[in-house]
Formats: sequence, C-alpha cells, structure tokens
Amino acid sequence: MGGDWALTDANNANGSLTVDVRQTFKTDDGAIIQVFETGQLQPDGRAFVRLGFETGTEKYYWLNSVVALGIIRSVGASDISIDTWQVSTSLPCTLPLDVFAAWLTTSHR
Repeated sequence: MGGDWALTDANNANGSLTVDVRQTFKTDDGAIIQVFETGQLQPDGRAFVRLGFETGTEKYYWLNSVVALGIIRSVGASDISIDTWQVSTSLPCTLPLDVFAAWLTTSHR
C-alpha cells in the first residue's frame, strides 16, 4: 500500500518533477516496513531517489539507519521497478541490503 506525488515548479525552465513516494510493505515473516522515496524525475522517465526506511520490528530495525539511493523505472504499462543501493558502510547489518533490494525490486502495482 502506498501513495505517490509528483510536485512541479512552474518557474522551473526544464519542467522537472520532484517525486515523493510512500510505501508500506509486509514481509513474508509479518514485519511492516515503511519506505520513503524522494527525488527528481529525469527526461527519460527514470527517477533518481533517496530512500529512507522505518520499522519497529527488531529483525529489520537496522533499516532505520540505512542511507540508500535508487532508480525507479517503469516496467510495462502499470508496474515499476526500483533498483536500490545502500551507500552507508558503517552500519551493523543482519541482512544484506541487496537481499532486501531484490525483494523491493519486484514489480509493484
């Protein structure tokens, strides 16, 4: 479940959009993870975003400190894909972000 907004600036000559996305996921083991994404839509339709995560579930609590970047791409007429990279390196992670990213990059409607 989630929502997304495209914020425009009428004074911006190149017509860029700022994306603001909020998504809530339930993992296979029942944890709830909130994902926040904000960034700029590019002329080719991709959006470069900063990602933040929030959860109260102890197993995934390490996500609350993750600094991540992503690229959102359209897949087909109604699906998206989010390629995600963790850019912080000093965090004690119990699950590699690439495992979470693989789960996150599945198509969402």
